[in-house]
Amino acid sequence: MSNTIRFGGHIMRPDSGRFSKAMHKRATRVWNGAITEFIQTVAAIVADHQDSGMSLASLFPTAAKVKAAMPAITGSPKKTYIDIYGTPHTGSFKSEWRGLAAGAADKCSKISYGRPDYPRFFFRFQIRVYQYLMNEVGAWNAGVAGFPFHSIEAGALAFQEYLETHSDEIIPRPAEYLEKVFVKG
Repeated sequence: MSNTIRFGGHIMRPDSGRFSKAMHKRATRVWNGAITEFIQTVAAIVADHQDSGMSLASLFPTAAKVKAAMPAITGSPKKTYIDIYGTPHTGSFKSEWRGLAAGAADKCSKISYGRPDYPRFFFRFQIRVYQYLMNEVGAWNAGVAGFPFHSIEAGALAFQEYLETHSDEIIPRPAEYLEKVFVKG
């Protein structure tokens, strides 16, 4: 079976390299959109419960990777905080900048797209701020309205819904990626 198409005296073949690059670019855009939906959904829930802003700030590095808009940090620094391992720190500030540090680089999230010839899409997110984790799972403030947060669950649902809604945007129109090989005289 040949990968050429004959019609009207023309012989055409698909430019699979260009097609793969275009499809990877479109899939990357949809993947980033899903991650944006995830992080914005999580941030909206966390923002409703700000204390120092540390938990919300920990989401900012992930949001920056996909250029997602984020809610404002309205909390104020505190004199003590508990790290992800449960160790209390006194004389330090539980603050926005500590949250940014907790979420920095690949500590909080990992995003991968692969390559056009080897597409491997991957997104991992983990909570790196102790009080956020405790409020997420309901270890603190049990029975209080809005607790536990369930922000990760809501974010995952938003992520999945975005992919389902926008998956048809991934495949380019094949006719745009045909090239003339030969024209009969």
